[in-house]
Order: sequence, then structure tokens, then C-alpha cells
Amino acid sequence: MSNYLNAYIFCMERIAQCDEVSAQLDKAERRPSKVQDPDYWPDVRKDLEKVRPLIPVLTPVPRATGLDDPAKAFDSRLGDANDQLKNLPRDRKELLAVRDALSGQVDMMRKAARDIGALYEQEAKKVQNDVTNILGKINELMDLQTEASMMMDINRPSDPPTSQWAVLDERTDPSPRTQEPMPAEGKNTSSIRPGVTREPGKEAIEEICRIMVRQATAAGHGGPPLWFSHLINRSNLRDAWKNERSNTYHENPDDVARELVEWLRRKGWNPEERESTALATVLMTLLESVGLDDQKFILNFIEQYNQIKDQKIIADLRRRYPT
Repeated sequence: MSNYLNAYIFCMERIAQCDEVSAQLDKAERRPSKVQDPDYWPDVRKDLEKVRPLIPVLTPVPRATGLDDPAKAFDSRLGDANDQLKNLPRDRKELLAVRDALSGQVDMMRKAARDIGALYEQEAKKVQNDVTNILGKINELMDLQTEASMMMDINRPSDPPTSQWAVLDERTDPSPRTQEPMPAEGKNTSSIRPGVTREPGKEAIEEICRIMVRQATAAGHGGPPLWFSHLINRSNLRDAWKNERSNTYHENPDDVARELVEWLRRKGWNPEERESTALATVLMTLLESVGLDDQKFILNFIEQYNQIKDQKIIADLRRRYPT
């Protein structure tokens, strides 16, 4: 399934690249005199050079039924478009004809990439039910494990909260019997032992998931699957861990977010960043993409639940993302 999804992402990237070429070509449609500007054709050529053939990147992928024709059409049209830019005429009418021809080539490339992406999406959905059933069973086991862990926390003696504690965020409603509220910013948190995480409440976890879903659904080309893939790939995690997630970026962002957060919590401390948990590593990447309210929530979450051992790192994050 991961191969199908990766192929789908390749196609969505090609569509985005074709859109950039079309945007350059459209400048001359609105103002035909642009075809004689000295910078116009170099800009078109620069954007077209970013578009890479599809067959080489799809070759290692199990072929979806009916793939060959649109893939060959994409690469053939791309070659024709590049050839047309090699010997440009000087006459304005002839230049406009080249522009029109290129626009047609790019439109056909976009359609071919979209057709290929639809084929791979269809193939991925054929195995999605099996994967969903397996993940459901894993989640059931993890829920049982989480419930057992929560019962152990309830029965374990803990220090009573003092006046220095504040609520994590008005968006959460933590149970006072199963978790302590969050320390207010700037207060002494020495009672939290370094390297010992605190179990987040259900509402806090759900809010982290909602933040991810809002960002994923607002993503452009490639949608939620590409957004989640980029989030993990940009985070400082082991390559082997990133590969574990490569078959999980399906179209339902709510499910993907919950599965991702639970998976990160199970990983525990991150070997690549020994002062932070795997969840904190990804949340630090997420900080770059969200607004002030969500930044505040994420920073409070990290500090409240001891997701980072080193208080200097937390202080640095609060300087970089003042809320």
C-alpha cells in the first residue's frame, strides 16, 4: 500500500509543477506582448525543467492496471514541450503559437498525471480495508494497555497539587483523579522529575489531533496524505521509524492523526534527540506551521507532560514562539 501511496504523491507533485508552468504561460495569454520580453521564455523554461518524467520514478512500483498509456503520454508530452523551447522563433505570432502549443502540452501532462494518480488511489483502496482491520486490532490492544496504565496511575500515590499549578488550556477538561493540571508558565516545575513523562489526558491528546487535522485539511496539492508525509519526513526521527509510517497516510485525516499520535507515544524517547520524546520532536516541527493559539497549546502540552527533559530547550522554544 505504501508503494501505491508514494506513486500517488509523485503524481500530485507533477500536477503542482504543471500548474506552475501554466501560470507562467498564462501571463502571455493575458498580455500577448509578454512573449517578446527577454525574461519570459527563460522563466517558462526554468519552471518546465522542474517537471521530471514519471516512468523512472514509477518503475519500481507495482504497476496499476492501465498505467502504461498515461505514463508514456506524460513523458512524451514533456519531451515535446522541452523540444519546442530549444529553437524559439522571433516573430510575435509564431511565439504566441509556441505558447499555445506548450499550454496544450502541459494540459495533457496534467490530465495524464491525474489519471495515473487516480489509478494508484484505486489500487490503494483495494488493500485499505485489510490495513484498517489490522490497525483496528492493534488499537484495541493499545487501548487495553492504556487503560491498564491509567489504572496503575490512579492507584499510585502522588503529590497533591499546589497553587502553582494552572489549567493546561481552556480547550481541555482533564479529570483531576487521573492527571494533574498544568503548571503555569514561568513557575517552578522542579517537582517533575527529568526524563519521566506524565500521562496526557484524553482531551489533551484529542486537541493535538485536532490541530494536526486542521493543518492537513488546509493543505493544497496532495491533500492530507502529502501533509502528514511531509510532517514526519521533516521531523528528526530515525529513517526506519519514518518508513514504518509510509503505508498509513490515507485520505481520512482524523484517523491518520490519531494513529500517528498513538504511534509516537508508543515510541517513547527519541534516539535522534535524546532530550525529547518522539511526540515532542514532531510537535516541534508542527510549531512552525500553526497560529499563536495552537503554538501556546503545544508548548504547554510539551512542558506539562514532560515531553522534553532539558528545561533550556523548553525555554528556547518559548523565546522562539512567544505566546
